[in-house]
Amino acid sequence: MKSLAAGAAGPENRGRNRKSILLYNVGLVFAGAIFLGSRTRGGSKLKRKKLKKWLSAIAAAAAATSILAGGIGEADVARAADQPVRLTVYDDGLSGEFADYSWADHDMADRSAPHGGVNAIRLKPNGDDGLYFYKDRIMSVADYPVLEFWMNGGSASGQRLEVVLQSGGQPVASQALSPPQGGWQPVRINLAELDIAGGIVDGILVRGTTGGEQADVLLDDIAFVRETVKVGLEVTPSPLSLLPEDRVTLSAATVFSDGSRTPIEQGVSWSSRNSDVAVVQNGMVTAVSAGKTSIDAEFGGMKISVPVTVADPSAVPQGGSADDRPGVTIYGDTLHEDFRDYSWADHDLTETSTVHAGESAIRMNPSGEGGLYLYRDGGPVNVKDYDTLEFWVHGGVSGGQQLELVFNSGGAPAGRVNIGSLLAGGEIPAGEWAKVSVDLTQMNIENGIFDALLFRGLTDGEQGNVYLDDIRLLEKYVAPPTLKEGVLSQYGMVLAAGDVSSLSYEARYSDGSAKDVTASAQWTSSDPTVVSVDAKGKLQAKGSGMAKISAKFEDSSASMHVQVAAVEPETAYGDRLADGYSNWSWGTSDFDNAAPAASGDRSISFRAKGYEGIWIHRDTTVMDLHGYYGLTLKLHGGTKGGQHLRVNMMDGRNFAGEFNLDDWLPQGIPAGKWTEVKLKFADLGLSELNFDGIVLSAWGEQDQGTVYVDDVKWLRTTEPVNLPDPEVPAVNVTIDAGGAKRALSPGIFGVNFEDMPSEDASTMTFPIKRWGGNQMTRYNWQLDTTNRGGDWYFLNIPNDNDDPSALPNGSLSDRFIVDSKTKGTDVLLQVPTIGWTPKSRDISWSFSIDKYGEQSGNECDWQEAWCRPDAGTGKTKDGSYVTGNDPEDTSKQVGTSFITDWIAHLQQTFGSYVHKYALDNEPMLWPHSHWDVHPEMTTYDEVWNYTSDYAKAIKQADPRAEIFGPVPWGWCEYFYSAKDGCSPGTDMEAHDGKPYLEWYLGKVEEYRQRTGVRLVDVLDIHYYPAENNVPFSSDESPAMTKRRLNSLKSLYDPNFADPSSWIQEPVMLLPRMRDLIARNAPGTKLSISEYNFGDGSGIGSGLAQAEALAIFAREGVDYAMRWGALPGGTPLEDAFKLYLDYDGKGSKIEGDVVGASSSNGDAVGTYAIVSKTGKKYVLLFNKDTAPRMASVKADLDLSDEGQVYRFDAKHRLAAAGTVQGGEDGLNVRLPAKSATLIVLP
Repeated sequence: MKSLAAGAAGPENRGRNRKSILLYNVGLVFAGAIFLGSRTRGGSKLKRKKLKKWLSAIAAAAAATSILAGGIGEADVARAADQPVRLTVYDDGLSGEFADYSWADHDMADRSAPHGGVNAIRLKPNGDDGLYFYKDRIMSVADYPVLEFWMNGGSASGQRLEVVLQSGGQPVASQALSPPQGGWQPVRINLAELDIAGGIVDGILVRGTTGGEQADVLLDDIAFVRETVKVGLEVTPSPLSLLPEDRVTLSAATVFSDGSRTPIEQGVSWSSRNSDVAVVQNGMVTAVSAGKTSIDAEFGGMKISVPVTVADPSAVPQGGSADDRPGVTIYGDTLHEDFRDYSWADHDLTETSTVHAGESAIRMNPSGEGGLYLYRDGGPVNVKDYDTLEFWVHGGVSGGQQLELVFNSGGAPAGRVNIGSLLAGGEIPAGEWAKVSVDLTQMNIENGIFDALLFRGLTDGEQGNVYLDDIRLLEKYVAPPTLKEGVLSQYGMVLAAGDVSSLSYEARYSDGSAKDVTASAQWTSSDPTVVSVDAKGKLQAKGSGMAKISAKFEDSSASMHVQVAAVEPETAYGDRLADGYSNWSWGTSDFDNAAPAASGDRSISFRAKGYEGIWIHRDTTVMDLHGYYGLTLKLHGGTKGGQHLRVNMMDGRNFAGEFNLDDWLPQGIPAGKWTEVKLKFADLGLSELNFDGIVLSAWGEQDQGTVYVDDVKWLRTTEPVNLPDPEVPAVNVTIDAGGAKRALSPGIFGVNFEDMPSEDASTMTFPIKRWGGNQMTRYNWQLDTTNRGGDWYFLNIPNDNDDPSALPNGSLSDRFIVDSKTKGTDVLLQVPTIGWTPKSRDISWSFSIDKYGEQSGNECDWQEAWCRPDAGTGKTKDGSYVTGNDPEDTSKQVGTSFITDWIAHLQQTFGSYVHKYALDNEPMLWPHSHWDVHPEMTTYDEVWNYTSDYAKAIKQADPRAEIFGPVPWGWCEYFYSAKDGCSPGTDMEAHDGKPYLEWYLGKVEEYRQRTGVRLVDVLDIHYYPAENNVPFSSDESPAMTKRRLNSLKSLYDPNFADPSSWIQEPVMLLPRMRDLIARNAPGTKLSISEYNFGDGSGIGSGLAQAEALAIFAREGVDYAMRWGALPGGTPLEDAFKLYLDYDGKGSKIEGDVVGASSSNGDAVGTYAIVSKTGKKYVLLFNKDTAPRMASVKADLDLSDEGQVYRFDAKHRLAAAGTVQGGEDGLNVRLPAKSATLIVLP
């Protein structure tokens, strides 16, 4: 990764914090105030321009997780009424928001034939010459989803061009252009359809796509357009696979052009095309009998259909018969439209003389290895979706033909079988039809996919005709999931008399799926005079008191309590901030604004642009739902009005809950008057909320003008609120100590070294720490200097040292090892293998602008007084890398002796303390992180060659050495080299078509078998979940927490794919890596030396970290080192303490991990460890928003009293009493969002 520590003042610390601080730790956009409005812990101010790029990217992701609170109908109307807003790029001249960095021959004021106005742009698109407009403040595609412009091909036409959208100097999407001849043609590009990474754009490039000269092209009236219109309907779930009498409730939503969706509560017209198969009423589908139909939904002139398949219950338990099971008929009288006939055998697809069913069959002659080749051009077939191939075969007059069936993928065989081996008697019969059934799951088809069927003769000689008919792929039968439980949208609510709110009810099923059954549930209130509830979960508060609200659906039920309370105001701002409050705002704001004022003579003003806002922070006690109902504030839109803002509740510097004011003011804040808005915390959908401040901010790039704020008041309940515990389903936990066991490795509780930890960093002692990261690829241990590569302008920066003349003694690496040795912490030392290292301790840089020309930026992008304007980015204006630089500007070449000399120094200084060595860091990224010295794309052979050279040298220098490698950055590098990118290419092809890690481990094993020496002892990888904004984010919102906890499944679940991940298939990381090792290099250990499941200081990140460690233990990981700062006194620190110091006296979890399961693993994760002395450790992670009762049973003795240790959202890790076991096990209550450890003797 990019950095080792949080930021600190001065140039020597730049580049250490860019990835972990700027990109991820910020979390949601409001945390930008940590940097923009105040100083980082080390004291350095980060300026707006560069930081804004990261914040906007994060804000765009955060927008998808906004919590809507009521007002749906009004918001829908507001969207439909919106008028397009244009962000002009060019109109007679280039907008001031864009800079012209074009390198093509062009004229920005061509007057020969403008489309509108007096000027147009003339572009000569020779070769790949380009017209490049750069915006120094990035745009979110969600804000401007359409790019429009006009284009004229002049007298020539036929020019070959493309428009490329750029972000951070890199292309993120492109679309071909075809200029018309002799006239203007509009071009309209829907950016939302281009799958732009991160949804962020900061440049437009129009360039040629040919090697030669082309005629001029004219462009005019270029603009990004923000318009939000209805584009269709969405109905979920879809499609449906049911059994007779099954019921499923469909939910409809309006889909808008910005990708947003608004649920439709009423007015949808539902109908079934075949009521004998399924019927529908108010969205509830009831399966009637076996068959297929579609459910149609219509709303506002828009229509959508949901395919429905109802299976025959008498057939499906055994997998179903071929006639009944749904699937694809490849051939049945005719060839399916998705398949193409590329056969070379003599054949006829319309044979009528010998037919199994229908009117036609296929005749083929397999003589001379003749083949019937049926290719699917609609995409490959996945064995996960289709598990059986069935067909009928007839041997004609002769029979006995030798015929094989080959499953091809990409033109190559992926699996094959002799057809005779599948038939009774071992051969194709003469004179009769025989059915062939192929179990695809047993075919070992490579990668589980194929795109063609080849029926081919197995002899060169003559054979008689063969007939084939009724060729079908059968869908894998999946039994309908069973209902496990029902869950309310929240447990506990405080309302005031007259309030209206709502609850939803979610049914959760055995396959991990869930659906909203609010409209189908039965709702009741224990006291309708206090709170009433209607058939759709709508609540109305009527009088003071408390009422219990219950919901029931089929065999599930749940309840919660609502208290109707009196409230009183508590001022946070009125003319000035109340005592005990501070102004933490960023951007342009004034807390002493004279006019207008709602009451008194002062108000707050701020400019609503670019995600700027105000932050009112309470310096004293934290508030919660036990004492507070909501807040009110008054807003004034100035002369302009129409501003769209958001209110966020803050817990420290973490996002805790969000109100979108569009739900109260769909047209934005009214102009020219004060409007009071009342926000109740019940609308956040949270059962618990801790907060100490409020942020009011703009949302989007556009400048919305000045907003005024006054009379910000909390609404405090007059009496404390203490709601009873909700009634929630119990979870059954089973411990199987008699099954397979794995030894718990203490090496999984490791972290990465921070060279400049923050003041509040954890002081824990960890079993192992890694010295590593991007900058350590270029660490000169002799000079104690690193080159920061692409992380920070390719600067050589020396580490602080009191006595440089004594080096290498006293270097930062020496000090790291001294500290580790003092604490008894093992060391994993990253050794550079890239072959280049800084040549001196002088600060120097690789891409001098004076020497190599103008670049896309320089170190002064950050506007620091000490910056070096000559230190370039190494990128040209169009984002491409500067080439032809001299590596010796900053660096010198080194080889294996550079590392063996380091080992000799360590042995002389520290004796035999260091024995673990990692072969550098993320080598396939070197062409993108260290291209000043390594511009070439890294290949299989390069990595293996340096592995062989360095591992041999290290093992000779240190016979006890344990070598870690090859340290890939993530998913693509598990399979492919940098040369191939992220898909099969020539490098893979040149290495037997094997994926990279598989080939690499094979080389390790090959060397071991030849020499008896294992060159690489530990397969070391990096892993960051690809679910959007999970790693490094400090977002602790409920939606983000749920996604964060779900992403843990990517470590082990063969059926789980992160919903927003670009990978779009199950990662199944740990079983995948164990399988790689078992097949290619048995006995190799497994390490994950970089990972991160969140950097928030709240319970979400802490709970995810704690369960990640349990998963590492269960899945047999040997070493794991978390990347990122670890603040003390947080749930993140508690996650490690739970295993390493659970009682505050140094007690650790140790022993063998045994089998443990939960009846609902999505709600409560369960793990168990048994020590050699028989001590039992039971770990229970309640990931639900409500308390849970866990019933624990085991095949070992649980009858003793157990000590309980726990942390949750409000409490740090501490003893939490005892639990008494018995012959039947034990029962324990688990607070919402908590980690519990039970220790039994």
